[in-house]
Amino acid sequence: RWFLSQESFLFKYRLEKIADSSSSGGQGALRRFLNENDLRFEIVPDDEKLKVKPFLLQIPIHRGGGGGGNSSNSDSNTLSKLPSPSEVSSTTYFKIHFSEAADLISKRQCYVSKGYAYVPLPKIVSIITARFRMNLSKSLPDSE
Repeated sequence: RWFLSQESFLFKYRLEKIADSSSSGGQGALRRFLNENDLRFEIVPDDEKLKVKPFLLQIPIHRGGGGGGNSSNSDSNTLSKLPSPSEVSSTTYFKIHFSEAADLISKRQCYVSKGYAYVPLPKIVSIITARFRMNLSKSLPDSE
């Protein structure tokens, strides 16, 4: 368990570094990571994004307060980091089954409708980390 926790933490830390660098560089580095590792997620089309835009405006795009682990700071930081309409329009959103986004849903970091979570590209780190942890856990022999 210790190894699993440490590896997951390190993986998330490195992925957040990529996400942070991509937020200033047009999200390119994180997209490249997704493509290079054959991680496929359904992209929300522009017409659907337009329909749910009022809800997406209430969800922070960047990690801000939600990614640091300090939940007492989380609410105050994310409220000040709500996106502008132009940011929502220019951000890629993914439509992911709600069961894969439990962490983001519990932190109110995505919009949920009809069984799907609408996750902005910078927040996809949480989904990828959960998949990594699950795959690593399955790959490790039981040491108990």
